[in-house]
Amino acid sequence: MKSSNVSLKRASSAPIATFVVVLLFGILVYNPAWAQQILAGPDGYSACAIDANGNLYTWGIDQYFHTVVSTTSGNAQDLTPVQVGFPSGVTAWTSASVGYLFTLAIGNDGNIYAWGLNTYGQLGDSTTTNSDVPVLVKLPNGVTAKAVSAGTSFGMAIGSDGNVYAWGLNSSGELGDSTTTNSTVPVKVTLPGGVLAKSIFAAPAFGLAIGSDGNLYAWGSNSTGQLGDSTTVTSNVPVRVRLPIGVTAIAISAGSSYSLAIGSDGNVYAWGGNGFGQLGNGTKTNSSIPVMVKMPSGVIGKAIAGGRLHSLAIGSDGKVYAWGSNVYGELGSGTVNVPSTDSLPVAVGLPGGLTATGVTAIRWSTYVIGSNDSVYAWGYNQEGELGVGVKTGGPKYGIAAPTTVPDLILALPQVPTLLSPVNGAAKQPTAIVLKWSESPHAISYQCQLSLDPTFGANFIVVDSSMTDTSDTVSGLAAGMVYYWHVRSLNDGILSAFSPVDSFTTITTGPAKPVLALPSTSETGVPRLTMFEWDSSSSATRYYLQIATSDQIYISGDSVGEFLSQNVVFDTTVTDTSVRLPSPLVATTKYYWHVAGIDSAGMGGFSVSSAFTTGSGLLAVKTLEGTPKEFALMQNYPNPFNPTTIIRYSLPKAQMVTLNVYDVLGQEVATLVNARQNAGYYEVNFNADRLASGIYFYVLRTDKFTSAHKMLLLK
Repeated sequence: MKSSNVSLKRASSAPIATFVVVLLFGILVYNPAWAQQILAGPDGYSACAIDANGNLYTWGIDQYFHTVVSTTSGNAQDLTPVQVGFPSGVTAWTSASVGYLFTLAIGNDGNIYAWGLNTYGQLGDSTTTNSDVPVLVKLPNGVTAKAVSAGTSFGMAIGSDGNVYAWGLNSSGELGDSTTTNSTVPVKVTLPGGVLAKSIFAAPAFGLAIGSDGNLYAWGSNSTGQLGDSTTVTSNVPVRVRLPIGVTAIAISAGSSYSLAIGSDGNVYAWGGNGFGQLGNGTKTNSSIPVMVKMPSGVIGKAIAGGRLHSLAIGSDGKVYAWGSNVYGELGSGTVNVPSTDSLPVAVGLPGGLTATGVTAIRWSTYVIGSNDSVYAWGYNQEGELGVGVKTGGPKYGIAAPTTVPDLILALPQVPTLLSPVNGAAKQPTAIVLKWSESPHAISYQCQLSLDPTFGANFIVVDSSMTDTSDTVSGLAAGMVYYWHVRSLNDGILSAFSPVDSFTTITTGPAKPVLALPSTSETGVPRLTMFEWDSSSSATRYYLQIATSDQIYISGDSVGEFLSQNVVFDTTVTDTSVRLPSPLVATTKYYWHVAGIDSAGMGGFSVSSAFTTGSGLLAVKTLEGTPKEFALMQNYPNPFNPTTIIRYSLPKAQMVTLNVYDVLGQEVATLVNARQNAGYYEVNFNADRLASGIYFYVLRTDKFTSAHKMLLLK
């Protein structure tokens, strides 16, 4: 069964943290086999939830006597969740339950606290005084609470010693202590000797418990056979419910005068009052022993809940089934008919064909958790019990079809699984795509990349609120070990981070190119000048940026690049030169740099160079002095017709040849074949006798060979 853990998001609440949460519409019953099940007391007028911080919220008829939304019906109402304060020493609530105008909740100190109506001592504080603040339920010394449940006017708990304790009204033997005397403090329910409790449920005037011996026990009012012992005799001590031979109970619930259980055989059983068909066996005849609910063929029960006069179950097919009274639309059939009933389970259609993972009910109101982790509610809503922000007036008083309960997030976002690169991967590109799995309940993701495996410092990437399941990172250093992890987000709630993976970048990337033209600090540069640089080892492409400032990114996925707000031009090319498509601003200082790119990614950027534009648009400039590197520049102009200029540089005297070839590799011209001194050279190539097409020019020296292509267009 899927978890019913929930966090509650409200704009007015405190920031939400990231630890275990529990959704409780009325009561959470302790049962190891069904610890994820949601149950509710059938006699409440309110619902409650515990968020990711352990904060408790309630809505419906107000039991806490704080400022309320509406009092027009004569009752104090909260139409949306309102937070309950913490008693001293409590920092989180772990479970809760609602009865008739009172609430019980377990704090993270193990104590039970109660507030609201206390006419019969149902607050368990040794008084009968109502309380608008949580008071301590006085369990025996040394005993803390493992589970809590609220009936109409009495409370029940499983203690840390495994015993069941009860307090409050006892006129029908609700306390199970062999008396009918009310008690303002918890008394021990007299289960058979040696039997401890695995699960409890407090119905309006009777109690249920699954014993450690595998039997199901019941006590209290039995006017319609709700104790299931084949009689209608009220009992102030637990009696054994007569389930079919060989069947034990694994989940329990109850309505106002009937009981429900899921048997170890997977069948749903019901017994007690059946005037509205709430036993689901096709009749309206009471039964003092369990009868099988007639679920559809092949469908067994996964969860159950009882309202006052209607019953619910989630089947093994994921559908919600409802039967019994439909006075206020509590069967979710879309109609509100008095006194409409259905004595056989009928499937409730959730929006979009969703299946159900949790179900509960209070009086005539129903709540279901859909497979999309939204809460849907329907039924009686005069006091705002559905928590949908409105209440429903007469004559129908209800909402007859599943309606989304807003602001409830039913599951924390799950931890993503890192996919690629695989953990420990080597020789990864310096421009890399980090990928992870789509995470249930996640709206977005946060990815962190660092040189520090503890993520205490040296962050390279901190990308938040990413809706995709990948993050593209560039500008990484070669030969470095990087560490990364990802977590999920859902409306401000964060999952834990994934386990940390690492990868190592390539040990050598494309060398940093050497810039040639415009030269460093050159002034009067044409506004449409040619940018040229030396080829870089292993680079197959080059990335050029021109900016008005030399400030660069020092973190994130753009490390080494000029700040984007300053960039006026960037491009990726296969040649070692670029002519701008539009002119730069006249008499303005610019900065430029280039990085090489190969199959492994982008190498480091060259040292940036500054230049200042002049007023002219075009020029071919001859450099003076001795170059530091061999270089063959891209011809200018290119394309050309019929002449173009080819430039190159020699750092020392060499034997030089410069030849031109066609696409078939045939030599069509020899431009240079001589020994030349160190310096900058330019050659004018006239192709007036050649046909249009692609040609290659190749420079060869003793130490250097380079080639470029050019395009002749006539």
